[in-house]
Amino acid sequence: MSGRPLLRSRILLAAAVTALLAMSYLMSARPAGAAGWGIDRAAEMPDLTQTDRRLGLENGGEAHCVPVSATNAILWLGRTGYRHLLPVRGDEMEQAAEIAARLASPGYMNTDPRRGTSHIGFAQGLSRYLADHGVRGRVIYQGRWPMPARYGGAAGAVPTFDFVTDSFKGDSAVWLSVGFYAYDRAHNELTRLSGHFLTLVGYGLDAHGNPDRDVLIVHNSWPNRNGRAAQQEYLRVERMLSGWFLAGEDGARAGEARDHMRIVGGLPLPRGADVAIIDAALALRL
Repeated sequence: MSGRPLLRSRILLAAAVTALLAMSYLMSARPAGAAGWGIDRAAEMPDLTQTDRRLGLENGGEAHCVPVSATNAILWLGRTGYRHLLPVRGDEMEQAAEIAARLASPGYMNTDPRRGTSHIGFAQGLSRYLADHGVRGRVIYQGRWPMPARYGGAAGAVPTFDFVTDSFKGDSAVWLSVGFYAYDRAHNELTRLSGHFLTLVGYGLDAHGNPDRDVLIVHNSWPNRNGRAAQQEYLRVERMLSGWFLAGEDGARAGEARDHMRIVGGLPLPRGADVAIIDAALALRL
């Protein structure tokens, strides 16, 4: 028997293994988290579903992840000493509907019923809501997009695990912007297809209660695949070693993906997306 077919098979196998290792190295490899955990809010934070008809949002709430995620935290803060953030009347769902509608409106977040809410709209609308209710707080942003200096973030600031967890202390709230990207392996480039905001409710434990330094626990306002209210989700993240974000308009490189957190478990990808990346985080500190 000739040894050439066997040699050829070994060469092909080695090439395949090399490609897989390269993909792993380029996209993610380093742990993202730090020791410790915080789960006190996991059972206390509301978990609203943006398409819930009782909220009465435009276009069925399809693009309202930002005002609804913000409403989760406002309701929670209202229970924990900031009662004046809440409407005077109504049960929790009625209060949620009133808060979400106000946040989404022009002059606040200015949510487009089909295209959603910009990151600057999120920061400005939340800040105005706090001011209108006599609450002094600071909104802080780390992410890919330009933001006024008062929000403390320069364009391209990486939303690190430490920023997220350090902001999750005391009277505070944290939201994560997850971008869904197509990945061009040949050029190690990422094109953003869509995005979604999640409410952080804990970190450091997996779905079975085991310590895991690389897990972020979130409430997701988007309904699950069965159309039911979304459940608490446990996102496992890894820090990316390389990669380039592309601008949407002309395909030019718009910043490095290195050190961003890639979600490697716990969040389904929408159709057409290859990768989910935490590309911004917004924190409220009271």
